[in-house]
Amino acid sequence: MRLRLLSEEELDGDPAHCVELELPPQRTEGGVLLRTPGPIRITPTDVVRLGIEVEQALVAIHVEATRADRAWREALGSWHGEGRAAIEASSPDVSLLVRVLEALRRDAFAPT
Repeated sequence: MRLRLLSEEELDGDPAHCVELELPPQRTEGGVLLRTPGPIRITPTDVVRLGIEVEQALVAIHVEATRADRAWREALGSWHGEGRAAIEASSPDVSLLVRVLEALRRDAFAPT
């Protein structure tokens, strides 16, 4: 982003719009280059308003990202707790363990 104060010759009889704002081209996620329109003439009040609105948008994004991170961590902790409780509450499958041990014994005594 580029801001430039226009010279008196460039004002074209409109001294209120004395700031030129130019936005650089942006690349999308697909790599497409988006060209922005040429420079825009704005007032100094618009520059201040733009700064305030950008700051408010960044604060809102930060608040939402923090809320989402907290919710994710709480859900992860809850899932971990539920999984641990389910494992501790269940009794081992004794019949499966018996079959595994019998198979191991059979293989231990089988000729190779």
